Amino acid sequence: MVVQDSYYKDEPVPLADICIDEAEVRGWGLVLNEQFPVKRTLTTLNKSAREYKKAQVSESVITFSLRSA
Repeated sequence: MVVQDSYYKDEPVPLADICIDEAEVRGWGLVLNEQFPVKRTLTTLNKSAREYKKAQVSESVITFSLRSA
């Protein structure tokens, strides 16, 4: 799975961490979480979103395996 962290106004939204937590609750185990810096985000397309200062976000490649019962 590939997810990109985001922001809501000035608040960071760690989507990779949220996805990992949700998957683990549902019986999946984390195999790999590799992060890559992102220079351009979709917020550059949204005029309202540009008003808020943001730190750099990352894109994560997350690999899971289904845990045995």
